[in-house]
Amino acid sequence: MKLMIRQTRGDYRERFLIFDEKGELKYYVWGTQRNQGETLKIQDKKGIEYSTIRQRNFFFLIGYSIEISGIRSATLLQNPVTFHTLLKVRGVDWNIRGNLREKTFEVIGENQEAVMTHTRKWDSKGEWYELEVRYPESEPLCLAIAICIDIILPIGGGAIVAINS
Repeated sequence: MKLMIRQTRGDYRERFLIFDEKGELKYYVWGTQRNQGETLKIQDKKGIEYSTIRQRNFFFLIGYSIEISGIRSATLLQNPVTFHTLLKVRGVDWNIRGNLREKTFEVIGENQEAVMTHTRKWDSKGEWYELEVRYPESEPLCLAIAICIDIILPIGGGAIVAINS
């Protein structure tokens, strides 16, 4: 299944709109900023919460905890201090490969096949991302990982190293 992720430019609280293959709004992402970090909620068009992403700032790391239906499913860790931005995925046996800096990457499952592909696109309305998810049951976690990467990694930034631990 394919999803289209478009970042919004207006209200800070509303961060992304996610459309299905027919171009219909399927989810939206909104956030709140606090001293300890940002919290993002992914909700369907009826307002039912789908997943939560919580940013936590540690000594030299930034962590993004992903909860699906209230249960912690994975954590992405970023070290913004080093020359190479290090991105680790914990909690699932998935690897990220590709060009994260250009927002074109795959999430590879334990059987070494792509669980998700994320591609940067353009149209008359500007930049957007195409997310193709192989398994419907993986959609919540794949979407949350894509949103994390779309937020934390600036396009054209420093070198990116993606590893799994």
